[in-house]
Amino acid sequence: MLPVAIDAAALAFPFAIKAYAAAAAEAAALGRAGLLAWLDSDTLVLQEPRALLLGSGQALACCPIHHLRIGPGYDDALDPFWRLVYDVCAAPQERAFLMHTAVGDDRIRPHINAGLLVVRPSAGC
Repeated sequence: MLPVAIDAAALAFPFAIKAYAAAAAEAAALGRAGLLAWLDSDTLVLQEPRALLLGSGQALACCPIHHLRIGPGYDDALDPFWRLVYDVCAAPQERAFLMHTAVGDDRIRPHINAGLLVVRPSAGC
């Protein structure tokens, strides 16, 4: 168990707990592990995930969401929730790059906070 301190205002933001927990895990791994894998509880690994072994100069690898459910399609306008996410993260919408879901190959905007992330803690992602 890893205790996580969360700003009270952030608790009102959907899924904020996940970002705070990931940041706490990354901080705990700093100096103790070269890589940190963050998997959702519903993630199933079916083969050795060699693509997640980060190469020299790489700080992050991800597997995007499995299905298009709550995230915006790449060509869709952002709804109020996703506009808020982009605004809070100071992420210009025009910088959103094309990704594809892991199942079904749907065209989506970046949605890498679900599924699987691998980070190099020393990079400070």
